[in-house]
Amino acid sequence: MTLPYFVAFDLETGGTDEKKNSILTGYFAVLDKDLTLIEDLELYFNPPEGLTTEEGALKANGIDLEKHLSRADLVTYKQGAEKIADLLVRNKPKRSKLRPMGYNIGFDIRFINQNLIQAESWDGLVHYAMADAFNVVNFLKDIDFVPQEVGSLGSVVKHFGLNEGLYHTAKDDV
Repeated sequence: MTLPYFVAFDLETGGTDEKKNSILTGYFAVLDKDLTLIEDLELYFNPPEGLTTEEGALKANGIDLEKHLSRADLVTYKQGAEKIADLLVRNKPKRSKLRPMGYNIGFDIRFINQNLIQAESWDGLVHYAMADAFNVVNFLKDIDFVPQEVGSLGSVVKHFGLNEGLYHTAKDDV
């Protein structure tokens, strides 16, 4: 039996400011040490009144806001937070917590803590040690192992010849 170890995740947002921009989609994948998928959760959020979206963000993540808001499977932030917490609790390793994993997940965690699950509760659900590929890429740039222009997820995917797929959707980014 494989045991859960990581929770890889990504959000697509309506901008870069967690206090004023909305979360639109999220994808959370529980993985074992071999990065085999154990369970996943894809969410489409109905942002509360007062949070905004910026045209540049929607262009970058390819979300048609009108189409997004007409989805039948939209969840409120409260419902989404409950589903995320349930996924994390249900897959908690016996002697630890799931390690957060992703690309520039500090950005996503700021949005999660501001809008979905407060930092104190989040810290009770996941391990403090993160596996963030963004930090690894920056280190590789610092030691001139990869070119300085590599940095965005798209440029990293291209540089390392990974499957380019449809990055900038939460699920494909994970």
